[in-house]
Amino acid sequence: MATFKELVEDYSRHQVPEHKTVGGIHIGIIIIGVGITITAFILGSQMGLRLGFWDSLHAFYLGGFLLAVVAGFTGIVGASTRLSTAMIIRTTFGVSGAKFVNSVLMLVMMGWCMVLAAFFGDAMHAGLETNWGVISLPREFYIALGSAVMALITVFGFKALDKQSLVMVPIMLGFLFTILYLALRRMSLSDITSLETATGPAMGLGAATSIVVGSFIVGATIFPDICRYVRNRPQAVTGSFIAFLLGYPVILILSAVPSIATGEADLMIVVTMLGFSVLGFIFLVFASLTTGTFQLYSASLAFAALVKTDKWKLVIVIAVITTVVAIFFSIDYFLDWLTFLSILIPPISGIYVTHHLLTNRRAAGRHAAPDISFPAFGAWIAGTIVAFIAHNGSLQFTSIAAIDAILVASFCYYLLQTLAVKNTNET
Repeated sequence: MATFKELVEDYSRHQVPEHKTVGGIHIGIIIIGVGITITAFILGSQMGLRLGFWDSLHAFYLGGFLLAVVAGFTGIVGASTRLSTAMIIRTTFGVSGAKFVNSVLMLVMMGWCMVLAAFFGDAMHAGLETNWGVISLPREFYIALGSAVMALITVFGFKALDKQSLVMVPIMLGFLFTILYLALRRMSLSDITSLETATGPAMGLGAATSIVVGSFIVGATIFPDICRYVRNRPQAVTGSFIAFLLGYPVILILSAVPSIATGEADLMIVVTMLGFSVLGFIFLVFASLTTGTFQLYSASLAFAALVKTDKWKLVIVIAVITTVVAIFFSIDYFLDWLTFLSILIPPISGIYVTHHLLTNRRAAGRHAAPDISFPAFGAWIAGTIVAFIAHNGSLQFTSIAAIDAILVASFCYYLLQTLAVKNTNET
């Protein structure tokens, strides 16, 4: 019988052994589970109503394709090195430099864990008692319950995430397809596709695609956290396309069509209109915990790169902190802050992917990293500036802010690193 230490072993600071790896389908299913969340439901519903079926479909799949391409590159790095995103950042930004970068990454992931825990607590408390008259416990209890569920799964690392996804994803997709079926009984698919909807200012394909990419670009950036367990690089690419090109657009479509059919942007109201009540509510709320588990997992990996303590202990520490913050502080207070911090994340992927392509290190963890990589930080600053400007609509290259930031960061890192190597060779 396996010991507790063996059960919670997750190779947070070391390469994943060959015999622990899985196929790309497993990786793809895990990320699909992450994508089935309230934010995706809201995005799909609102874009479906605003753009109509065909325009939103184009945005969903173009955005999914771009996410799959980014995740394909980051996944290749994860599969090649078999290291977490935090450890890859360590080889790219330097031993000391990575402490700052991983701190930012950890804070972003912790922040979203807090938001999801607070959402879970508020929704369960208000929904069960106010909407359906079910006896409800205090909000604080539900917040603690949500955090505890996420922590219990995350403590056991990738193995638990894999098992969770294999059980939950079919159930989640089955529920969403049931909602789709009931929606199509109310309005035929031909009527839905021909319906012209416009509930807000006009939005072009580029702007809509940018929103889709931005909604999951952080997940593509930290994809090595999961993809380090994949068998090889082709399987990493397979997993990325299953998750981001096949899975995520389908989730958005399954959210958009019922909203178009009912004319209602709030999926919870849509679910109730189509005959579900408490069951649908509980499904929608608990679906977000799957996303929270992934974010808590990535936060703990970033934390493990900073503190040399068993990762399972760090999971508990993060869960306690996020629970306390979620109980005593308003979610709205943190959303703008988290949005700003999230702008910092996409350029990181372009930098470490370019670093990997330049160095071609099969086992990056076996090579000494610099203390601080100034080319990496210079590129990060450049990419972040572009991301911020593009996010505010002042300057865009591809019309997709996250992609602009990644491309600029990649180019700047390539240029600065090439110059640094040239200067070193000349001296």
